[in-house]
Amino acid sequence: MKKNKLNFEGIVFDLETQDMKQDDSYPLMSIAVTWDKKQGFRTWEEKDVKKLVRYIFKFPYVVGANLMGFDYQVLENYVPKVRSSLGRKTIDILTHARWGSVVQEIEDIFNTLAFEFGDPESKSEWHSYIDRLKRGIMFYGLTLDKKYRIIPNKKYKFRRQRVFGVSLPNLAFSTLQKKKKGKSASAPELYRLGKYKELTSYCKGDVLLTRDIFIYGISNGFVKNKGFAYKLPVWWREVASYLVSVPVKGKGSISEANNFAWQINHVKSSVSRNLRVSAYISDWKSVVQMVVSSYNPMGSYSFPNAKEKAQIRELEDEGVLD
Repeated sequence: MKKNKLNFEGIVFDLETQDMKQDDSYPLMSIAVTWDKKQGFRTWEEKDVKKLVRYIFKFPYVVGANLMGFDYQVLENYVPKVRSSLGRKTIDILTHARWGSVVQEIEDIFNTLAFEFGDPESKSEWHSYIDRLKRGIMFYGLTLDKKYRIIPNKKYKFRRQRVFGVSLPNLAFSTLQKKKKGKSASAPELYRLGKYKELTSYCKGDVLLTRDIFIYGISNGFVKNKGFAYKLPVWWREVASYLVSVPVKGKGSISEANNFAWQINHVKSSVSRNLRVSAYISDWKSVVQMVVSSYNPMGSYSFPNAKEKAQIRELEDEGVLD
């Protein structure tokens, strides 16, 4: 059953750049588009960046895709510490969907083990269950403590390629049956050619998809993505409601992991409801922080390098990754 409609009190934001990112520096902004319930779509030029940042900051939450990992860092070419100022009030749909993918997969591990072994009532029955569980959650940089609680373990940093598939085009197509128009690499070319109408239309299209995916997630409690984890649980309604009721004041950490962990930690009762995995997590913030840091879901991904691939093959040979 769908929940009641949430009053959309936030703002949706995306920007395009004058060039592609080539190194550790970030390119300059060409145009940006925002959407909010009162003003609808608005277009912002490079000369308006400071006004844009002040406008965004007025809202209790900001919705976007990879804002912390890219867009805000572009804005920091003009306004310092944008990530620090806006991070905790930013609901990044890719971050939440990727976290939902991880939560769902760990939940599946628990459910599978419960089906195979039952719910053990004494420590003597836990050996096979716990051994399988520890191998299953190590993918996410997690392990179990002596009380069988899930805790971070920096020894494990291997990535599952299935999480890489969570992207705006995939979410849009699976959730809304809509295709993303154009590719991000085409935006700088449109700017170079002076095709500002087409550039604005492209950016507006991404804002529209992001907004509609967000509204779908609020209404249903999940979004859809192709691949292994089809339905990804999201808690956008809870996070948005919390940010509206308890506005973010001052500046937080510029760390993507810290900002996202802060959000989830404050709505953990909603996040954990009806999840078997929740009973095994005592420190939600640390676990979220470890997973987000390992996968860097707010930034860009890189597939395992040669050394990491060799380590993964070695674990596969040992049967650990079966």
